[in-house]
Amino acid sequence: ARLADPHRPQPIGVIADLVEDGVRRCVVDAGLSLEDVDSICLGFPGVIEHRTGYIRSSPIFRDTNVDFAAEMSTRLSTPTIVESDAHAITLGHHWFGKARDLEDMVLISLEQTLGLGVLHGNSLFRGAGGLSHNLGDLVLGMGPQGVVRLFSQAGESAILGEQQADGRFAEAIRLGRGMTHAQALIKADDDRLIAAAIRAGEAVGLTIANIVTLFAPPRVILVGSSLALGEPFLNSLRDAYALAIPPSLRGVSELVFDDSSDDFWAQGAAAVALYELYESPWSTTGPAL
Repeated sequence: ARLADPHRPQPIGVIADLVEDGVRRCVVDAGLSLEDVDSICLGFPGVIEHRTGYIRSSPIFRDTNVDFAAEMSTRLSTPTIVESDAHAITLGHHWFGKARDLEDMVLISLEQTLGLGVLHGNSLFRGAGGLSHNLGDLVLGMGPQGVVRLFSQAGESAILGEQQADGRFAEAIRLGRGMTHAQALIKADDDRLIAAAIRAGEAVGLTIANIVTLFAPPRVILVGSSLALGEPFLNSLRDAYALAIPPSLRGVSELVFDDSSDDFWAQGAAAVALYELYESPWSTTGPAL
């Protein structure tokens, strides 16, 4: 299950309770018991150390360096994997989605955090200790206030912060539905949100051009709630990308925008669990559909 959490940090116990209830509900709905389950994968936004199960930082946790894999393995009496949600949906697209035909590709997740998944030779590229990549921390340059990072221009809070957070919009943000409400406001020609969407699109477009310069993947898949911002965001992203991409790399990378459902994000977590459990016995591209 992909739980719709409130967009504010919570103590580890609160998140653990929510996750435990969600997992147990999924197992019961599937007509199983936890004894029938060999392993569980949980996808989280933020900086995740896959090999140890530590969550170094995440917008949904008040604490840092949380050993959440151990916490949930104990609660559920089942081996539990903790993974970056961006990594999980990258593997999901490789096995079930828009990258089944590729051995190499890049995925960018535009959610509460900005995540990056890099697939190389049919395998996820990870940092030291299996670290995930928090794309939002990428430095874009220097400004009057110091370092300018991507999240300050294109993060969900930066975009939604342009709108006066009161009334229904404030409640929507609190419940994690801010982007859906922002979509309606943009359609109603809200100038501040349109400007914020354009600024975010430009920052993401430049970032994609830099990633393509580094990796030159055949495909870049973009997923996440920020796609709901529509044409102001997408058009500025495409324009910035076209301006920033080196002439020698034009036409190398295809940009694909995918409105992945909650079920597909869950499939990504399942792909990680299966990969860990069986080391992908079907083929390098996962099981046949």
